[in-house]
Amino acid sequence: MPRAAVRVLEKQGFRVVMPDGLTCCGMPNLDGGDIARATAKMRDNVAAFIDLAERGVPILVPGPTCGYTMKKEWPLYVGTDAARKVAERTFDLMEFLDGLRKNKTLKTDFVRGMGKVSYHAACHLRAQKIAIPGARVLSRLPDTEVRIVERCSAVDGTWGMKAKFYEEGARYAERMIKDLESDGPDVIVGDCSLAGLRVLKARGEPMKHPAVALAEAYDLRFD
Repeated sequence: MPRAAVRVLEKQGFRVVMPDGLTCCGMPNLDGGDIARATAKMRDNVAAFIDLAERGVPILVPGPTCGYTMKKEWPLYVGTDAARKVAERTFDLMEFLDGLRKNKTLKTDFVRGMGKVSYHAACHLRAQKIAIPGARVLSRLPDTEVRIVERCSAVDGTWGMKAKFYEEGARYAERMIKDLESDGPDVIVGDCSLAGLRVLKARGEPMKHPAVALAEAYDLRFD
């Protein structure tokens, strides 16, 4: 998926850079109550990003949970002007591409459509109040019908990843799988990698990130 995201951004005329020193956003530690370790990771990441943020470079994040953490939690737990500047320059990847769509600058020379798409609405995108930007972008593809599914994957941060809760979470997630499959989609798309693991376990095939679907629509090579 990261390679697909880079190729899609390059297609729009952007150059992608990744600073040295990046680590996990800190959400798993934060969710498990390890505030000290979470804050240490956040500080390291802010230090890595601050130069780009001060130069006005947009910081794009393909994962909804990471994006939420960077925007909402880093300023709170790090508590510095640098953390606030980085948060202000942070955008979800599909939020950024949807902005190009709104400004009519998104490249539309698509080679193929996706047919019937079941799109899983990630909770951490809705929590950012940006809803479903990936679905809006994919709706521009030819011969593509996007249906939105708002169902919980029951991962809930790290809760559903723990052995003692896994089976309970998987049973709850069956509702999400049922709704995603209900219309006989040609492809299931979603931004959340954890929800994607539920789909992979249930169906034996991965849920596509919208950046991957978009790269395929442009017929871009990213393997």
